[in-house]
Amino acid sequence: MRRWRPDFVDVIDFRCGKWNDCFQVTFGCELLRNVRTNPKPWNCSFYVQPTDVWPERLLQFKDTTEDQVLALEALSPMFAAEAARWFGLLPTLQAARSAADRNSPMSRNAVGSFNVPSPRYEEVVRLLEATIQEKQSPPPANSK
Repeated sequence: MRRWRPDFVDVIDFRCGKWNDCFQVTFGCELLRNVRTNPKPWNCSFYVQPTDVWPERLLQFKDTTEDQVLALEALSPMFAAEAARWFGLLPTLQAARSAADRNSPMSRNAVGSFNVPSPRYEEVVRLLEATIQEKQSPPPANSK
Protein backbone atom coordinates (compact mmCIF):
# COMPACT_ATOMS: atom_id res chain seq x y z
CA MET A 1 0.00 0.00 0.00
CA ARG A 2 1.18 3.52 -0.72
CA ARG A 3 0.18 6.97 0.43
CA TRP A 4 1.48 10.05 -1.37
CA ARG A 5 2.11 13.19 0.69
CA PRO A 6 3.62 16.54 -0.37
CA ASP A 7 7.21 15.53 0.54
CA PHE A 8 6.98 11.78 1.12
CA VAL A 9 5.59 8.49 -0.08
CA ASP A 10 4.55 6.15 2.74
CA VAL A 11 4.65 2.42 2.03
CA ILE A 12 3.28 -0.57 3.91
CA ASP A 13 4.16 -4.11 2.90
CA PHE A 14 2.42 -7.25 4.14
CA ARG A 15 4.43 -10.36 3.43
CA CYS A 16 3.78 -14.01 4.15
CA GLY A 17 6.82 -15.99 5.13
CA LYS A 18 7.54 -18.85 2.74
CA TRP A 19 8.65 -21.29 5.43
CA ASN A 20 6.71 -20.16 8.46
CA ASP A 21 3.09 -19.80 9.40
CA CYS A 22 2.88 -16.06 10.00
CA PHE A 23 3.08 -12.78 8.16
CA GLN A 24 5.30 -9.73 8.51
CA VAL A 25 4.56 -6.03 8.21
CA THR A 26 7.11 -3.46 7.07
CA PHE A 27 6.65 0.33 7.08
CA GLY A 28 8.64 2.58 4.78
CA CYS A 29 8.79 6.30 4.08
CA GLU A 30 10.69 7.79 1.15
CA LEU A 31 11.33 11.35 0.06
CA LEU A 32 9.11 12.11 -2.90
CA ARG A 33 12.10 13.36 -4.91
CA ASN A 34 13.88 10.03 -4.41
CA VAL A 35 11.01 7.58 -4.85
CA ARG A 36 11.35 4.66 -7.22
CA THR A 37 8.59 3.18 -9.32
CA ASN A 38 6.59 0.76 -7.16
CA PRO A 39 8.57 1.53 -3.99
CA LYS A 40 9.15 -1.17 -1.40
CA PRO A 41 9.76 -0.28 2.26
CA TRP A 42 13.28 -1.74 2.27
CA ASN A 43 14.20 0.63 -0.59
CA CYS A 44 13.05 3.68 1.39
CA SER A 45 15.27 6.07 3.32
CA PHE A 46 13.21 5.30 6.42
CA TYR A 47 11.87 1.82 7.14
CA VAL A 48 11.20 -0.55 10.00
CA GLN A 49 9.80 -4.01 10.44
CA PRO A 50 8.04 -3.96 13.81
CA THR A 51 8.38 -7.26 15.63
CA ASP A 52 7.36 -6.80 19.26
CA VAL A 53 4.40 -4.53 18.61
CA TRP A 54 1.61 -7.06 18.16
CA PRO A 55 0.94 -10.37 19.86
CA GLU A 56 2.58 -13.09 17.77
CA ARG A 57 -0.56 -15.20 18.00
CA LEU A 58 -2.36 -12.60 15.86
CA LEU A 59 0.33 -12.75 13.16
CA GLN A 60 0.13 -16.52 12.81
CA PHE A 61 -2.13 -18.11 10.24
CA LYS A 62 -5.14 -19.89 11.67
CA ASP A 63 -6.57 -23.28 10.78
CA THR A 64 -10.03 -22.00 9.94
CA THR A 65 -11.32 -19.01 8.05
CA GLU A 66 -13.40 -17.98 11.06
CA ASP A 67 -10.37 -18.02 13.37
CA GLN A 68 -8.31 -16.07 10.81
CA VAL A 69 -11.03 -13.43 10.52
CA LEU A 70 -11.17 -13.09 14.32
CA ALA A 71 -7.38 -12.69 14.51
CA LEU A 72 -7.37 -10.04 11.78
CA GLU A 73 -10.24 -8.18 13.43
CA ALA A 74 -8.29 -8.16 16.71
CA LEU A 75 -5.10 -7.04 14.93
CA SER A 76 -6.73 -4.30 12.87
CA PRO A 77 -6.98 -1.53 15.52
CA MET A 78 -3.48 -2.35 16.83
CA PHE A 79 -2.09 -2.18 13.32
CA ALA A 80 -3.83 1.14 12.59
CA ALA A 81 -2.49 2.62 15.84
CA GLU A 82 1.07 1.47 15.13
CA ALA A 83 0.97 2.75 11.54
CA ALA A 84 -0.29 6.15 12.75
CA ARG A 85 2.38 6.25 15.48
CA TRP A 86 5.26 5.32 13.18
CA PHE A 87 4.31 7.55 10.26
CA GLY A 88 3.65 10.27 12.86
CA LEU A 89 7.39 10.30 13.57
CA LEU A 90 7.93 11.63 10.02
CA PRO A 91 5.24 14.30 9.41
CA THR A 92 7.55 16.93 7.91
CA LEU A 93 11.01 17.20 6.42
CA GLN A 94 12.31 18.90 9.57
CA ALA A 95 10.80 16.21 11.82
CA ALA A 96 12.29 13.51 9.61
CA ARG A 97 15.70 15.19 9.89
CA SER A 98 15.39 15.29 13.67
CA ALA A 99 14.22 11.65 13.80
CA ALA A 100 17.20 10.61 11.65
CA ASP A 101 19.58 12.39 14.04
CA ARG A 102 18.07 10.53 17.03
CA ASN A 103 17.64 7.17 15.32
CA SER A 104 18.56 4.05 17.21
CA PRO A 105 17.62 0.93 15.22
CA MET A 106 16.59 -1.07 18.29
CA SER A 107 14.45 1.62 19.95
CA ARG A 108 10.68 1.92 19.86
CA ASN A 109 11.02 5.20 17.93
CA ALA A 110 13.41 3.82 15.31
CA VAL A 111 12.80 5.26 11.86
CA GLY A 112 15.37 3.12 10.06
CA SER A 113 17.93 0.37 10.27
CA PHE A 114 20.84 2.82 10.26
CA ASN A 115 23.04 3.84 13.16
CA VAL A 116 24.10 7.42 13.87
CA PRO A 117 26.68 7.98 12.51
CA SER A 118 26.97 5.59 9.56
CA PRO A 119 27.18 5.83 5.77
CA ARG A 120 23.44 5.13 5.49
CA TYR A 121 22.66 7.88 8.02
CA GLU A 122 24.84 10.31 6.02
CA GLU A 123 22.98 9.39 2.82
CA VAL A 124 19.56 9.93 4.42
CA VAL A 125 20.62 13.28 5.90
CA ARG A 126 22.11 14.41 2.58
CA LEU A 127 18.81 13.67 0.79
CA LEU A 128 16.79 15.41 3.51
CA GLU A 129 19.02 18.47 3.52
CA ALA A 130 18.88 18.76 -0.28
CA THR A 131 15.09 18.55 -0.20
CA ILE A 132 14.81 21.09 2.62
CA GLN A 133 17.20 23.45 0.82
CA GLU A 134 15.27 23.07 -2.44
CA LYS A 135 11.97 23.93 -0.74
CA GLN A 136 13.48 26.98 0.98
CA SER A 137 15.05 28.36 -2.20
CA PRO A 138 12.99 30.93 -4.05
CA PRO A 139 11.73 29.83 -7.45
CA PRO A 140 13.92 30.95 -10.38
CA ALA A 141 13.01 34.32 -11.82
CA ASN A 142 11.15 34.27 -15.09
CA SER A 143 13.64 35.03 -17.86
CA LYS A 144 11.11 36.58 -20.27
